[in-house]
Amino acid sequence: MGGTAGGAEALFQRVLEAGPEPEVKEYRRSLFVDWLADVGAATEAVGRQALDLLAFFGSLVETLLRIAVKPSRLRWVPSSPISSAPASTRCRSSHDLIPGRRVLAFQGADQLRRFGAQVFTINMVGISVLREMGILLTAIVVAGRSGSAFTAEIGAMQVNEEVDALRVTGLDPMEVLVAPRVIALVIALPLLAFFADIMGLLGGGS
Repeated sequence: MGGTAGGAEALFQRVLEAGPEPEVKEYRRSLFVDWLADVGAATEAVGRQALDLLAFFGSLVETLLRIAVKPSRLRWVPSSPISSAPASTRCRSSHDLIPGRRVLAFQGADQLRRFGAQVFTINMVGISVLREMGILLTAIVVAGRSGSAFTAEIGAMQVNEEVDALRVTGLDPMEVLVAPRVIALVIALPLLAFFADIMGLLGGGS
């Protein structure tokens, strides 16, 4: 009986192997479903970044309120060179932006000449620089140079576990690393914008 059962099992196995393979239907997603999935993933990523940014901003506001209640919590010594760094950086960039004002004056004069209004070129340069271009270019330069430098510095400290070392010693990284830089930029940005306006007027006038 044992041999018969073993032979039947072998026969059944041969029948299964010789039989047709089950047809596997390939599921094809439509382009609309793929597009909808991509949009959903992108929306989720943007929402996650927005929540992280909102959490960071809330933490910053909380830190600034604590500093306002007790100013001695702010470390003034590191903030002094930090506040001077954007100023020196922007001063060099303002001289570099003077040719841009001249280009604006030349192009504006060429367009105004078609209407016989080239005498208003100086007015156009002055209004555009004082109302829009000065503060806009200042903000772009500060965000592109000082902001990226701050981000890279704090990111390197995070990788090297220096931020964790601050927490271990009982210091708040927001108070030590973020608040001084934000306060320095708030103080320096109006001064840099004024300096950029003056340099823009000089560049357009020359």
